Amino acid sequence: MFRVAVTQMNAYSFDKHRNLRLVGRLLKASSKRGAQLVVFPELCVTGYSVLRDAVRVAESVPGPSTRFVSSLASELGLNVVIGMVEEYKGGVYDSAVLIDSSGDVTGVYRKVNLWAAEKEVFKRGSKPVVFDVDGVRVGVGICYDLEFPEYSRSLALSGAELIVYPSAQPAECRDRVNIYLRSRALENGLYVGFSDLAGVEGEYSFAGSSVVVGPDGAKLTRSIRGEYGLATCDVDRELIRKERRANPYLEDLALSPMTWE
Repeated sequence: MFRVAVTQMNAYSFDKHRNLRLVGRLLKASSKRGAQLVVFPELCVTGYSVLRDAVRVAESVPGPSTRFVSSLASELGLNVVIGMVEEYKGGVYDSAVLIDSSGDVTGVYRKVNLWAAEKEVFKRGSKPVVFDVDGVRVGVGICYDLEFPEYSRSLALSGAELIVYPSAQPAECRDRVNIYLRSRALENGLYVGFSDLAGVEGEYSFAGSSVVVGPDGAKLTRSIRGEYGLATCDVDRELIRKERRANPYLEDLALSPMTWE
């Protein structure tokens, strides 16, 4: 069985050292809970309220922040997805970095669907990405990507069994985010892990309520309350197969006139 942990934290704007200390505490707590993959929120390394000066906190990958996380990932034997501001080929991106249990950076997803002021700060990523994590196919999206059914569907059609969403969803969106999470899981017959920032940071107030939803659309963990915590869930491939047999959306899509050329 493959165990995923979704984390929740209140990040501090521009304070990487403080944020990474919180990341370290959550990694150690996740290890004690038997997690194999630990997911952190969007831009948790720097805080979200850095948009006005994101260039100042951008790092290349690998860089100081990922080296810190890589060291702990290797020590604890954990795979990690963590959100940060990335400098890449002269551009600045809202990125999620995948670090494996040996401490190696094995992939980077750069956010495709940018929201509001993000469009003025970040370059747009090029494509969705699915990674192999200890034999489980894991798709990665960031926050606003969740709100596009096509995005999750593209990951499912690429073999994803679990999609994780590092996020910074605002508090006023909490109810509709719950609908998105359950819909994306059910319509694709897979697990969805949601890791959100929490509390207040600058002018932003975040939803929190990080959770894992199963392929039948049911919440498999309690939504995390407060500004700091984690929730774990086992990914059961038999439940994925069961739900895809009961609701064969991916199979029937190939027969739909919408897919005909």
